[in-house]
Amino acid sequence: MADIKREDVLVYLENANMLEISELIKDIEDKFGVTAAAPVAIAGDDLKISDGCNTNFTLDGTKSWDADNDELKFKWELLNQSKTIVFDTSVVKYTFSDSTIDRDLIFVLTVTDITGLNDNDTIVISIIDEKPPIVDAGIDFIAPIDKKVFLDGSGSSDPDSKIAYNWSVLNNDISLDIVESKKQSPYFLYPRNLNQDKTYTFILSANDNESYCENKDTVLVTCKKNVGVTSDVKFELIRASNKDNKVFIDLEITNQQNWPLDFAAITLVRVENEIKQQGQIDPYRGKNTVKYGIENEETVNVELVYNFDEPPKEISIFCKPTMALSTDAVFFKQDF
Repeated sequence: MADIKREDVLVYLENANMLEISELIKDIEDKFGVTAAAPVAIAGDDLKISDGCNTNFTLDGTKSWDADNDELKFKWELLNQSKTIVFDTSVVKYTFSDSTIDRDLIFVLTVTDITGLNDNDTIVISIIDEKPPIVDAGIDFIAPIDKKVFLDGSGSSDPDSKIAYNWSVLNNDISLDIVESKKQSPYFLYPRNLNQDKTYTFILSANDNESYCENKDTVLVTCKKNVGVTSDVKFELIRASNKDNKVFIDLEITNQQNWPLDFAAITLVRVENEIKQQGQIDPYRGKNTVKYGIENEETVNVELVYNFDEPPKEISIFCKPTMALSTDAVFFKQDF
């Protein structure tokens, strides 16, 4: 024993893990009949919350420990009140009332082992008077058939601070880009190959600048059918938009027949407004308005421009693979 120095013991303790130290303390207690260590109280980190969106918080002393593995007794005391409030459990759910005044609640946790040794720790709960943001994800709407569909959170506000936005969607077949999801008014890509109308649920979560409060709102977005097949020719509507008296139609046409397809928009695509007036195709604008010899499984991107006498409020689009009267048409409808 004379060869072992105090420094050697300290080096051993420095390199030992908590279990090894606990076992060493237990051995000392057994050999010399003494209690070697008091428990350690851990009340947790100080917390700042808002009474605008919270009515309670939880105190948790269960991370407190005792090197001897003795059973511990817990006592929480709320000090800065007209009368000290005491709780005799390891976990306390404390409920507070709303107030227009910022205040601090000071809690002291005392843990005591079976021999009477104890330790204490303090936690400060700062409650601030801040209201949650007002979140407005916009009104439910039918999405325009376009490459991008924009959401609108501009109706949201917070009188206390700036707002941090986070958009999400419940449906699995579409998603929001990570960067877009943090914007006030992001866009998502219109879903492809919709053979029937589908409604998507978007959730806007908004936090105040310090994330003390969060609020949510939901908007339902209906995406209209944008694909149809007739006589083994697939028509997918990529865009249907308008500007003044003009209507812009983008289509993807895929030939699924076993023979080449000849396409001429002037005879195979008809666009009508709400009073069934037919738009006149602009022969000087567009892309692939005429395309001969489209092979099996070949897809052609078509861009068409139609002129109307008045700006249309809605349009109906009829697409046919041939001029034969017996051939069914693929039908799309878009409101403006």
